[in-house]
Amino acid sequence: MIQMGFVKNHLWLRSGSSELIIIPEHVVELHKRHDKKEFARYFLNQALLNRPARKLFQSWARKDAMLWRNIYTLIINLKFESSKPSSEVIDAEAEEVSTTEASTNTDKTEENTSTDSGAKS
Repeated sequence: MIQMGFVKNHLWLRSGSSELIIIPEHVVELHKRHDKKEFARYFLNQALLNRPARKLFQSWARKDAMLWRNIYTLIINLKFESSKPSSEVIDAEAEEVSTTEASTNTDKTEENTSTDSGAKS
């Protein structure tokens, strides 16, 4: 049984102790390819970055007849939150987190300062 899912815009495939990860740029390109043959060609030749990854995937595909259909359905039905390329979405999310953390730290510092000045009076 091949497990699959998305983690931070990366498609991961796992079976036992073996994993394959497809980077976000390739997920976006695969999403654009609705022809199944073109999808499979791009997946094998571009998304799987090296020969060991291709060999591992091909062995999984021989064992699981539904693997190709499941991956195709998963990626084609994927809904993107924004029209930005996935790497920009990830960067924007990181900026939002760091901005939120910075404002939270500033609020805590201001609270501590006002409490300290009240105690000194």
